[in-house]
Amino acid sequence: MKTIEIIGYRRANLGKNASQKIREEGQVPCVLYGGDEQVHFYSPVILFRDLIYTNEARFAHLNIEGEECQAIMQEVQFHPVSELILHVDFLKISENKKIKMDIPVRLVGQAPVYQKVVLWFVSELP
Repeated sequence: MKTIEIIGYRRANLGKNASQKIREEGQVPCVLYGGDEQVHFYSPVILFRDLIYTNEARFAHLNIEGEECQAIMQEVQFHPVSELILHVDFLKISENKKIKMDIPVRLVGQAPVYQKVVLWFVSELP
């Protein structure tokens, strides 16, 4: 799977008003779960394009003010009307913990049985 790098900055102020100001600046408030403590940070919205708007599962390499870790995107919240990204939750990956994630499956080509059924059906037509 591909890995997308997300560069973030720790949030000093938490809450609704602080999150709104971050969004007005073109940033996305985020939370990293799965470590010793939750890490609240924000990141530019443009960095999420290749992570969210894809039909593939991808890892995220988070760089939060020099601290680096691997994570997966756990949840993303969108504005109901404008569909702007409101909030993103990440889950930290460690080698000794199991994770559960949805992996999209893309089927390529046709099964040989499908080709035989179509040929049989066409040959039976009057």
